[in-house]
Amino acid sequence: MKKKAKVSRPAATQQSLQQAVTELINAGKTEEALKKIQVRLMFAPKDIWFLQEAARLYRRSGKLDEAERYYLRVLAVDPHNLGSLNGLGLTYYDREDFANAEKYYQVALSVLPSYAGCRNNYGIMLHKIDRYQEAAEQYQLALESDPNHLEARFGLSSVLAHMQQLEPAAEHMRRLLELSPQDARTQNTLSMVLMQQGNFEQGWELYRSRYSKNNYHRFVNLPSINRPYWEGEDLTGKAILVHPEQGMGDEIQFCRFATRLK
Repeated sequence: MKKKAKVSRPAATQQSLQQAVTELINAGKTEEALKKIQVRLMFAPKDIWFLQEAARLYRRSGKLDEAERYYLRVLAVDPHNLGSLNGLGLTYYDREDFANAEKYYQVALSVLPSYAGCRNNYGIMLHKIDRYQEAAEQYQLALESDPNHLEARFGLSSVLAHMQQLEPAAEHMRRLLELSPQDARTQNTLSMVLMQQGNFEQGWELYRSRYSKNNYHRFVNLPSINRPYWEGEDLTGKAILVHPEQGMGDEIQFCRFATRLK
């Protein structure tokens, strides 16, 4: 009786390995994921999925030279690979090599002008190097492709505020809060725009968001004191601790209220 020939199933093997790598990444086990990726690339050095995952993991780990190398390996196989063009842009941005970051963002957008994520990344880069008008244009184009792109809308509102276009900046921030009501970062930024407009009542109320743990741009850390915060109630017979929380200029301006408080 003849033995049945073994059936090779490389596609199934690749799929199961992709799933294993994805599970390791989701579990935060970067080194283990990279080991599995390297094994796959020993036998399939042009496997784009694994090359891209290696590049992404190295970039997130701050190993930018390795990230660049793997992204370039992808582009050697597929010169128009959008994920790797955008990824190279991000890698060069992380290095503060803005000329090369711009180059790869532009190549990606020449392939797919409606690539909202890349438009947003390009806008962030332009914003960082103070090319505000160009940044605003990129954020706007990102929103034309994806009106619900929250980061692009925040970027546009922020850059408009930098250009002192306060009313459109506030409008975009209010739209953001309709989409994401608990967004403390937007509440914080809107508060400062409102105060620049002279709307101190709403501005100061929203400025409380600077304390929020959900605000990952939080620049204020409250002291660890097991006492209630003052909410404006009568202080007769009570003591109050005044604690500085921001820059020296703010402290100098606001210390004049200490006498009134006393």
